[in-house]
Amino acid sequence: MKAIASDLTVLPPTRLLIGGEWGEGARNKRFATIDPATENVIAEVSEATGADIDAAVGAARTALKRGPWPAMAGAQRGRILNRVAAIMRERIDDLVLLESVDGGKPLAATRRMDVPAAIDCFEYYAGWADKISGEMVPARRDALTYVMRVPVGVVAVIVPWNFALMNAVWKIAPALACGCTIVLKPAELTPLSALWLGAVALEAGLPPGVLNIVPGYGADAGAALVSHSGIDKISFTGSPQTGQFIMRAAAENITRIGLELGGKSPSVIFADANLDAALRQTASGAFFNAGQVCSAATRVIVDRAVHDPFVEKLAARARSLRIGNPLEDGVNLGPVISQKQMTRVLDYIGVGKEEARQLSLAANGMATAVTSCSRRFSPASAETCGWRAKRFSVRLLRWFRFPTKTKRSVLPMARTTVWQPRSGLRTSTAHSVCRIALMQARCGSTPMVRPMRGCRGAAWAASPVLAAISAALRSTITPSRKQSGYSSQADWRAA
Repeated sequence: MKAIASDLTVLPPTRLLIGGEWGEGARNKRFATIDPATENVIAEVSEATGADIDAAVGAARTALKRGPWPAMAGAQRGRILNRVAAIMRERIDDLVLLESVDGGKPLAATRRMDVPAAIDCFEYYAGWADKISGEMVPARRDALTYVMRVPVGVVAVIVPWNFALMNAVWKIAPALACGCTIVLKPAELTPLSALWLGAVALEAGLPPGVLNIVPGYGADAGAALVSHSGIDKISFTGSPQTGQFIMRAAAENITRIGLELGGKSPSVIFADANLDAALRQTASGAFFNAGQVCSAATRVIVDRAVHDPFVEKLAARARSLRIGNPLEDGVNLGPVISQKQMTRVLDYIGVGKEEARQLSLAANGMATAVTSCSRRFSPASAETCGWRAKRFSVRLLRWFRFPTKTKRSVLPMARTTVWQPRSGLRTSTAHSVCRIALMQARCGSTPMVRPMRGCRGAAWAASPVLAAISAALRSTITPSRKQSGYSSQADWRAA
């Protein structure tokens, strides 16, 4: 399918990848993927439905039970993952352009962060592939008891549209390093980089059926995937509401799950903070990727002593941001992903203004929004709501004052919303950091190659370095045996 978007000359295959073969879906249906900056069709992609999910899971399970991947030496798996990274680096210009056009993200941001982070992630987990080991358990002196860590099995990966490539690689790379097989469903709004990655993986030598890619809609392909009895682990990034649905579906088969869910994250700024640095960090945390970030710091809690000047400076910074076509030089913000998303943002701004009138004596607020390039709309500021509001607002920033001498009062404000993927604290006093951290003690940051750790249900992932590796493995414990009856466990495949 030829791209209508004139800037994009290299397209990946636009069919489903199942069992190492590209093919149309069972219903022979296609859907359009749109350039959000121009609203032109980039390509039409095959749509996966329930029958295709069955085929993909079957191919992944066959590759797990009979294919070479799980039994392959870890060093060999690592070499294949390194080849994937090398091909990505060789063709980085094509990949950067593809990801920018499909997702509407400025070209410079994609080149600076998304693609290099994906390449680094493959190389990082390639290094782990031959370092997975078990342990001996000193249960009793006359017996041999040991633990072996084996692939968890067939992993269902479902990723959102805001960081399509990075989210996919964060899940795929550790699972492949551990010998798992995968069924990946990219977001229907941004399927192209996943399909590009599938072609590169086959070229790098990944055996057929190890990575299957099934673009489609959540209500059909996604629902069929998370409820499939052939799935051993579900890894999902997206909304809390969809995460709840997945938990219920996974309960039917008692399927392992890993969830990273978006929400409204607080950022606390004390009077003794470096305000220029805090300003840069707050603007980046709120406006990056047009605010379409699961951990966006869109609840800013500012010390009363510096509240007014800080808000004024941030409003000025918002007005200075340049919105435009993501392929143009100097553009800070591209479009939001779709017409539906733009309507949602504008609706939230309307809600904010309405609540401001109702709460005119409450704390001041500021709302910012970015919309499609074809509908120029500069980042705008308006007095909005007080801190009692708990809406899942997207590009809506909520500002709150807190008394300088009562820092403990910050925590109830910071914890107002249920879903908080991360928290930020801006201060120059180590004592303040330690006190708040001890009181909160729930949040963490997101290194590029490690899973997210969040607050109050926002993320189901552990914080240690090996969390992603551990999530892709399961432990098997041999029964205690007399030492004369040594035995090894040869089956590294999941049941």
